[in-house]
Amino acid sequence: GNDIEFRISATRHFHVSVKGGTFSRVGGGDPGIAASNFHWYVYSYNTIPNGAAENGFGTGTGAALPTTAMNFLQGDGGYNKLFITRLSLNPLAAYNHLGGVYNGNITVTGTLAP
Repeated sequence: GNDIEFRISATRHFHVSVKGGTFSRVGGGDPGIAASNFHWYVYSYNTIPNGAAENGFGTGTGAALPTTAMNFLQGDGGYNKLFITRLSLNPLAAYNHLGGVYNGNITVTGTLAP
């Protein structure tokens, strides 16, 4: 999988959501690989209440990458909090797809809680 590292500075409680789409083959010729064939999980974090296991995205196998925004962690305000997440393709998910390079969009959004 690929590690994705980001930091958040917030003045109060916050939520972070993720969503993805179909990963399309560069050059076409393949219907693409659905977001649900990827797993997204948090495997390193600091000062997150309840062990960052919000909505099933904890440090185990993670959860399928959703196509609509879903909160995957939350935390209290603080400066420069580090999070490391990982995106990995499910075993055999690329079976029967053409070889090559696939591109897809993943959106991670941080929101201050009211």
